[in-house]
Amino acid sequence: MRPEYQNLQTPNTGVQRDRTASFSFDNAENGYMTFLSDDKRNRSGKLDYKEFVAKAPGTISLDTISGTSNRTNGGIQWVNTDTSKSDRVREIYAVNDIVYRYSVETDERVILRDIGTADSATISYLSGVQLGKFGYFVIGDSSLSTTLYKYEGDQTGSITAVGDNGSGKAQYTSNAHGLTDGNTVTITGCTDTAYNVTAVISNVTTNTFDIETVTYTATDTGTWSADTLEKLTGVTALNAGRLIGKMDDRLEITGIGDNANEGQYSTRKPSGNFDFSGTDNFTSGTDVDDGGVLSGSLQDCVAKYWFKGVDWWFEKSRIVPHIVSNYDVSGTGRVKDSKTLQEEYVIDGVGVESPFSITAYNESMFFASPDGLFEHRLGWSQPKELTKPFRRFWKKFTFDEAGIVVDRSKNKIIVSCKSNSDIPNDTHLIWDLDSAYMSLVNGRYTREMFYDDINKKVIGFSSNSPEIFELYADTYQDDDGNDIELIAETRMYDMGDMYLEKKFVEFSQRVGFASETQTPTWEIFIDDDESPIATFTRSMADAEISSTTSVGSSAFDEATGGGNPDSTLEESDLNFVWVNWKGFVPHFTKMSIRVTDNSPNNLVVHQPNVLWRPTTDMKNSFNSRF
Repeated sequence: MRPEYQNLQTPNTGVQRDRTASFSFDNAENGYMTFLSDDKRNRSGKLDYKEFVAKAPGTISLDTISGTSNRTNGGIQWVNTDTSKSDRVREIYAVNDIVYRYSVETDERVILRDIGTADSATISYLSGVQLGKFGYFVIGDSSLSTTLYKYEGDQTGSITAVGDNGSGKAQYTSNAHGLTDGNTVTITGCTDTAYNVTAVISNVTTNTFDIETVTYTATDTGTWSADTLEKLTGVTALNAGRLIGKMDDRLEITGIGDNANEGQYSTRKPSGNFDFSGTDNFTSGTDVDDGGVLSGSLQDCVAKYWFKGVDWWFEKSRIVPHIVSNYDVSGTGRVKDSKTLQEEYVIDGVGVESPFSITAYNESMFFASPDGLFEHRLGWSQPKELTKPFRRFWKKFTFDEAGIVVDRSKNKIIVSCKSNSDIPNDTHLIWDLDSAYMSLVNGRYTREMFYDDINKKVIGFSSNSPEIFELYADTYQDDDGNDIELIAETRMYDMGDMYLEKKFVEFSQRVGFASETQTPTWEIFIDDDESPIATFTRSMADAEISSTTSVGSSAFDEATGGGNPDSTLEESDLNFVWVNWKGFVPHFTKMSIRVTDNSPNNLVVHQPNVLWRPTTDMKNSFNSRF
């Protein structure tokens, strides 16, 4: 069955006589629309951007937690603010009731904290934010009164003694170490080098921990280092924080009080260098650093986002922006509108259904809602609906767990969402910021996605499994080793019904190959016929090919390829050549072109040009075909 996603921009139709039309693409599976410039200007003097379909790179599974089928459940990307350090970017995420840390650079995963075991708590959702060099997290367990956690990268401590744990294994003493069962610890500096290991610790007490793989021989001293998640036991009146974010130099947490969705919040400004001391009180009160209830009676705070000095509170159909200003200690409002400093300003009629569906890039904030992809900037009265031409297609998806990220290396927005139609759930919607084009790409379903600006990668947490992915990596195979198949098809172009004679067609298309071994397939369809009228394959090495294969019977059929690579295009790693075909075909009124490439290499195809004209040629018969 031919693809049915009729979702892309198309040229005007009409009767064409003996002239060339540039066929616009109508569908791209496993590829995205893009515009490339050859620096030529049209009659109006504007730069002439050509429409291409580029194969979308694959998604790589970086890490999978075995022994569970549960999906990842929240987290953040933490970046070490010390630029002299290596391994600066770390993904912190939850599966079940355990918080893990994964490093893309070292391909290493460790347990930060088993919250279920160490704290007898349940992670409803791991909501986190980085404030300065620290990561802060809440877990939304309404049974607990204090659930604020802090992460600050590698920690160290002194080992004052090594003893026998009672089973002949090594027990290390380090007062108030803050470690928990399951942490991976590196021991250095011991005189007995057998003690200097990297291992998972167990039987943790306040001042000791065991390493079951090390045999005790004699006491010793040394140093330990580890990644760990610290529970701030001195924080009070936090209750079950549901969402955590930042507001200027403050932590802001919703769900204070009754763990409700309403805008009951608390903010707290930590002591020097964004470091909470562990004795902070989040009780709502009259102190300017305490919280309260946001005025405006937020019905359902789905998400919040701090951008350009404004605290954006998102409901399902309303956005309430605030700024930190003079607090009104009477409780009627502690933060106010960014323009009027009043509390009445809201953006009605649009919002989000997912806390992961907001991101920012340069001067704009982007968010994905059931109504479309929107852009908003300070000073705009209303957000701009980017995907307005594709509303009908957009309604094929649900956005209650949608994720969004800007791939800054490609200048594209990636939206991951669920399908409510025949389109697979593992689907990403790609919005090209340069060309204002939307494309559909088969990809892993990922709620939380982050752009790693240091390693220039897009990282996603799986919505269906306990995995971390690199999205659209430098590979054209999926994580199962299968070659990615690009299917790029033009719209069914209507050329009118003025002539009833057979028609002579010439087809040409510019193609960017990444390898001489690639042999894409071209299919030419007419009218409503599910079978192509012509099929041929070509490779970059085909400098010129002639064929007498008939289209219908013994019609003349010629296809050529070859040419010099065009170095002016942005896809500089590709060799661009022309592929041509011409031949007699029976009478038709509509035509479309499909290009398919199933290889482990990139491929970029230009919108094809087609010349058709009527003919009175009676020599070539099509009776054997039709």
